[in-house]
Amino acid sequence: MLNTAAEYARAFMMHQGALLELLEKIPADQAEFAPWEGGRTFTQLTDHLASTSNGLVATIAGQKPERLAPSPDFPAALERIKTLTPPVQQALA
Repeated sequence: MLNTAAEYARAFMMHQGALLELLEKIPADQAEFAPWEGGRTFTQLTDHLASTSNGLVATIAGQKPERLAPSPDFPAALERIKTLTPPVQQALA
């Protein structure tokens, strides 16, 4: 169980790092795969996680979280979540 904010932040960033490593292994031609009909594609899941990260940073800053617009493709979604990772780390610190 995580007892301090620092422990939570460390665990979150460890999971974020593993997630980014996994996402980087997805071939671009598989990015529109959904595990079931109506399920989110890898691109949509990556966008969802980016929006969540963005919302976390906004919430910590006392601002209203806003949903991000969908990315045009998987490489853009991946780049966006990579770009949002350092602000999440800073906000959690």
